[in-house]
Amino acid sequence: MKKVFLSALVLAAAVACEKEPGIDSPVSGGDVVMISPVITKVTDVNFEDGDEIGLSIYKGDAYYAENRLLSFGDGVFSGSLVWYAEAAEPSVLTAYYPYSEAGMPESFSVEADQTAGYEASDLVAGVKEDVTPTAMAVTMEFRHLLSKILLNIDNRSGSEISAVRLSGSRL
Repeated sequence: MKKVFLSALVLAAAVACEKEPGIDSPVSGGDVVMISPVITKVTDVNFEDGDEIGLSIYKGDAYYAENRLLSFGDGVFSGSLVWYAEAAEPSVLTAYYPYSEAGMPESFSVEADQTAGYEASDLVAGVKEDVTPTAMAVTMEFRHLLSKILLNIDNRSGSEISAVRLSGSRL
């Protein structure tokens, strides 16, 4: 009888210590959030393995997840974020690249000298509305928030060019 009582007591203590499910621990039937991006990135025609985005999920009148890190691999972005349990309730997903712990930048500056590469100056974002939890990757279109301008100078003047300046460009 003491063994049965002791076993019941240990089991009750283990259940009491269990942490409540949250956005980092899957709830029953919770699937990992995956994003399948559609984009033309400046360095290639798609994201590259290891690229990181920030994802926010707005559900109802509050954020379910804000600026969560997802990494690209095998054609999708994924991480530790799982869907919410209310599978029929729609949400709005917003994502941006490149990821920053501070969140989506309010202002963004491109590198003045981009001869080493364009990636540090590539800012893209996407929004998808009426999304409900799914085991499949959510297809999300990313758009460039900046323009890529490539200047090729063909100096036929015989004089040395000391600087080139482009001002007032808008698309």
